[in-house]
Amino acid sequence: MKKDTLEGRARSKNGVKRLCFSVFCILLEAAFIVMMITKLNEYAEIVNLITRLFAGVLVLALYASDKTSSMKIPWVILILIFPIMGVALYLLIGLNGGTRKMRERYADIDRKLLPLLPDNVACLEKMNAKIPKAGNISAYIQRNAHYPVYQNTDVTYYDAAEKGLDAQLEDLSKAEKFIFMEYHAIEDDKAWKKIQNVLEERVKAGVEVRVFYDDMGSIGFINTDFVKKLQFI
Repeated sequence: MKKDTLEGRARSKNGVKRLCFSVFCILLEAAFIVMMITKLNEYAEIVNLITRLFAGVLVLALYASDKTSSMKIPWVILILIFPIMGVALYLLIGLNGGTRKMRERYADIDRKLLPLLPDNVACLEKMNAKIPKAGNISAYIQRNAHYPVYQNTDVTYYDAAEKGLDAQLEDLSKAEKFIFMEYHAIEDDKAWKKIQNVLEERVKAGVEVRVFYDDMGSIGFINTDFVKKLQFI
């Protein structure tokens, strides 16, 4: 049965808010066009020019940002074609880096977890002495992403994907408290069905299971039915 979670409630609440605001933006754009036609005929050119200039400045700022082209182009097209609606939606959604409550929640998690990371000063100094370039990169990653460098870690190499899958299934079946999995792409086929069977068994045993995946990376392999199926595991 689908569980009522904090993330689910927040997603539903934000979805309703964004839907209402999107409808408002569309009505605002329509009202602007009607006013331009009926009541602002003599000022139509100047109002349209000011609106386009503002939209153009926003488009230039958006173009100069560090976002990917796949994120920029749709916004640029929308803003240039429908300035009022496009600008309003971009200010609401495009600039939204997460809600305030969610950012506070992440900050609270960081305050608890970051102090638990190991002290890697000796390891980093050793790397700097041997490979200065790698040491600089490791220092940059730790400083900006809080990922320390490790040494003498255990790595198991599998010369075939099937062997790696078998080992993964074995480890998953031993989970007692939680299973958190993250994928760029999931294909709902033979390999995943084996994993899902183990996850279902672990859920019945009281293990908390969460699966994260990139929706764009998996767009050609799974659909909304896959999401619904996992929600009811």
